[in-house]
Amino acid sequence: MAAVLGSAGCPADSEESSGAGTDDGSSGSTTDADGSSGGGPSGDESGAVDSTTSGGGETSADETTSGGSGDPSGGEVCGEVPTRMLFFGDSLFACFGQDGGKDAPSCSARLAHEFLAENYAPDATYENLAVSGAVTVDVVDQQMPGATVGMPGHTLVVIWVGGNDISPLLLSSDANAESTYRDELEPEFEELWTEMLAWVDDPANFPDGATLIINTQFNPFDDCSQDPFAFMSPIKTELLAEYNETLRARVEGRENTYLADQFPVFLGHGHHYATESCPNYAPDSPYWMLGGTDLIHPNGLGHVSMASTLNGAIGEIFACE
Repeated sequence: MAAVLGSAGCPADSEESSGAGTDDGSSGSTTDADGSSGGGPSGDESGAVDSTTSGGGETSADETTSGGSGDPSGGEVCGEVPTRMLFFGDSLFACFGQDGGKDAPSCSARLAHEFLAENYAPDATYENLAVSGAVTVDVVDQQMPGATVGMPGHTLVVIWVGGNDISPLLLSSDANAESTYRDELEPEFEELWTEMLAWVDDPANFPDGATLIINTQFNPFDDCSQDPFAFMSPIKTELLAEYNETLRARVEGRENTYLADQFPVFLGHGHHYATESCPNYAPDSPYWMLGGTDLIHPNGLGHVSMASTLNGAIGEIFACE
């Protein structure tokens, strides 16, 4: 579960405490992408690889993330062009492990903003309120109230949260993990997501409207329960799948809401990337995690993949057919 380990012995979650980085420079759909940069755990993890959208809103990490001189829209932009790109979430968007955090050249949120600015919305600001260690209620109680609202112009809102809520289940028994998820977390998620969606939809917050991208959680253990990560049992893997299915269902039927499906892209690039007996093993698959004692956070190549998936959603929103 990316971020599914969020607070279980995670040094990441004490690094970022608050604040939004800003950069003044530069109907319910789903998209995913297959980032394919090379390099293993000892390879280059700076990850400043670029990526452009390809057909069907899909992208790959061996393409150009910032868009370069190529314009996927062919000079045309459809939809409401945003003046702001606003990120909420935990250490994944706070970009723990990347040199410079939210402003790192390899930070997935920043890479996605660069892609938006270079291809569709050159004046869109970069506002990243994500905080390492955040749980879903923190987005509702702290991050969203800390955002500037009531400004003119359309806003692109991106949310990636939930892993730190689920992470305590990892070291629980299967029975306790399932009962806690169903009896406590599911009702809480329903209430909190209702509040977050209402905040995005509120015209008092965004007089000219907002478009929303929701991200699924990836599984750092590749949907494999073998040692030394057998604590990620099949039942816990299924709970993660259910969480993601609920996010997909939230997108369906909502106007101006899109899904960046991070989950399928990461399979085979986590801690079991070299375990041939695992179901998502592929020969020479690159490793996208920081590794060592950090079981949660992506390396630079992982951030490129995350940005690539986000770019697919951005292209789906703004590129003209």
